[in-house]
Amino acid sequence: GINAESPLRPGVAIVWVAWYSCRWVYDKQTMVLQFFRELDFYKKVPRDLKEGTLGGAAITVSCIILTVYLVVSELSLYSNGSLKTSMFVTTGNHEESLNAILNITILGRQCDELDVDIRNSGGRKIEDVLKTYKKQEREDCTLYVEVLLPRAPGAILILNKRIPRYRYRLVPEDPDEKVIHLRPGWVKPENYTTPEGYELLKSPAHISLDHRINHVEFGDDIPVRTRWDDVLPDRSTPFKVLNGMKKSHHLALSHDYHLKLVPTSFIDQNKVRTDSFQYTYAHQSFLMVTPGGIAPRGSTVIFRYEVSALEIRYRYTRKPLYHLLTMMCAIVGGIFTVAGIIDRVFFNVHQVLRKKIQLGKQS
Repeated sequence: GINAESPLRPGVAIVWVAWYSCRWVYDKQTMVLQFFRELDFYKKVPRDLKEGTLGGAAITVSCIILTVYLVVSELSLYSNGSLKTSMFVTTGNHEESLNAILNITILGRQCDELDVDIRNSGGRKIEDVLKTYKKQEREDCTLYVEVLLPRAPGAILILNKRIPRYRYRLVPEDPDEKVIHLRPGWVKPENYTTPEGYELLKSPAHISLDHRINHVEFGDDIPVRTRWDDVLPDRSTPFKVLNGMKKSHHLALSHDYHLKLVPTSFIDQNKVRTDSFQYTYAHQSFLMVTPGGIAPRGSTVIFRYEVSALEIRYRYTRKPLYHLLTMMCAIVGGIFTVAGIIDRVFFNVHQVLRKKIQLGKQS
């Protein structure tokens, strides 16, 4: 202790107290650091005691290659995301309309002979549902129809508006030349002169509804994204089954297509939703016969549709960041841990065999 009558100055006493305080803090800090060192699960081996082997080098290089491959694959999966598919009973608004596009070519017919009707399941005509109705006439008649259909079962009909009684055609004397068909209902003028090398023939009109379906689609168009290819490798198969279908019998047949529509929705990473419809179909053709004989005016091409109660949903999702970090740690830690076990096993086996060989030589 310090005597009260000691001639030491107060400054010396303060220095002495400060030195002992620092010494005490240093000792405590050393004890704390030593305590944390004891908690180290990964004790370090001095560099001088380490030994490199060719087997260990080969395992290390293999681990690095495998780790890089798995890490790059995981990063690719994280950046591209994935599509989840779900199916459930739809509870949407059944009063809303669905958009339908029909592009069909009636072979050998004129557009003024044809008409388009939209009817419900009871056969009643539905008015004010056509959005676009275009006709393109060359040798055949191409009809483009865009319509807002009710979700209740209904039908789109292509029917005869006028049946021509005869057609005129110019038949060439040279069989290699093409036959020229004149417009239906064309009346031969009295002073008409047949072109040289042709013969004017009068034949019954072609009243069949042979056709080629160019395009049939319901709902919104699927977004053009390569990510949808993961689930839908061929987007035209389930959504545009009838595209390119051709029926040609040269008879006054009616064609009946029964379409089953399945609501399908797509939700991208920006939560933008696109509603479309997959569909399957069944086709049958028949001849309209009445007590008076065949009724060519009754020949029609009918697209009957019915919307399914089930809905399929494709949702684009991306894994959270913590999942990526967890997978990275699992890949790196797992590979090097397993590689360390394999390396120790081979090294210990090698040491045991080498010692046995050395003992065998000495004996």
